[in-house]
Amino acid sequence: MDIKGVIKEYKSNINEALTDLKTKGRRHRQIPNLLTLSRLIAAPLFIIPSALSGNIILLAIFVTVFSLTDSLDGFIARKYDLVSELGKDLDAICDKIFALSLLISASIFKPILLCNIAAEVVISIINIREKINGKKPRSLMVGKIKTWVLYPLLGIAFLDQIINIKDVFNAFLAATISMQMLTITSYLIKYEGRKEDKDVNNILITESKTKKRK
Repeated sequence: MDIKGVIKEYKSNINEALTDLKTKGRRHRQIPNLLTLSRLIAAPLFIIPSALSGNIILLAIFVTVFSLTDSLDGFIARKYDLVSELGKDLDAICDKIFALSLLISASIFKPILLCNIAAEVVISIINIREKINGKKPRSLMVGKIKTWVLYPLLGIAFLDQIINIKDVFNAFLAATISMQMLTITSYLIKYEGRKEDKDVNNILITESKTKKRK
């Protein structure tokens, strides 16, 4: 699937979602996706403005509230059988944007976090490339662990503005960067392995066709 195919697929899924929202009795099907989208608007409207204003307490409240939607949307989708390809893609995109917004906000106080932003961008590019190539990127366990370490790092970065916990911050920073590098390496190995498997399959199919012709 090329970029046009990906765009066409997204348009179809979005149109279906809009139809659900317009149709009485089907609107509930989009509740998980609306919760997911709330993390998308959280970045420009709440998270970054709160960080720029230096209001750490308000920022902590917004981060806590919108972070809860990350668990709630998936729970509702699974419990009421509302899981969809659009929802999976939206969840991945909104999670990445939400994490980047937190990193950008925290980097105002801790410029070293720009390294983490760069790593997250690389991870996103790898997954986007695979999506364009017709693959279905899925999170690896190492990626999930990376996220579990990333969020505490951000919390500690903000908390360090109130109390001095620089040593704790440095420890989590080192752990997060290590997990990000491991995630990048794991994704590259995983996708390269898929490519090699595909090449082998193509060779076997070609050889099989050649033998049949003979």
